[in-house]
Amino acid sequence: MTKADYDNLNFRYFSNPMDMMLMGMFQWRDKTESDQSPATFGKLLEALKAIDSQHYLCQIHREDYSLAEKAHSRLQVVPSDEVINTLTEKDLIGDCAVHLGIELGLTIVNIRKTMYKFPRDLDGQIHDLLKKWRKTERMKPTIYWLMVALKRVEAAEGLAFLKKTYDVE
Repeated sequence: MTKADYDNLNFRYFSNPMDMMLMGMFQWRDKTESDQSPATFGKLLEALKAIDSQHYLCQIHREDYSLAEKAHSRLQVVPSDEVINTLTEKDLIGDCAVHLGIELGLTIVNIRKTMYKFPRDLDGQIHDLLKKWRKTERMKPTIYWLMVALKRVEAAEGLAFLKKTYDVE
């Protein structure tokens, strides 16, 4: 990545380092693959060694199954407009638009379109991502999966709101 590319990422995502790292990874993958070369973990490891950060690949994400134990049938419904509106209007999610989009299973194209459509409107970004997710056909967009995504992005207030709304201990 050139310094200009890095500076552009830093300018766009300076308020959330996780978004900057994720978008940097997507930019690296897209550039690598546009050069007719597959983006592999080996190539990523080489790049990370060049900046003396190869141990980033050693960090393992362990799945938390505590919500699965509480996955009542009422958590298998699709979130209503009211739930989505409350999450965004009351700022219950935070500033994790890119991370949330990824956790919800949206494509990077959908996430980028949202970022372009709402460049300086975080609430608009979150709301748009939630609306797009609710229309996905890859898997049923349920309250349970929304809770899992909010837990992964550490949106404690949003998760607490859903637990209270759906009576989950």
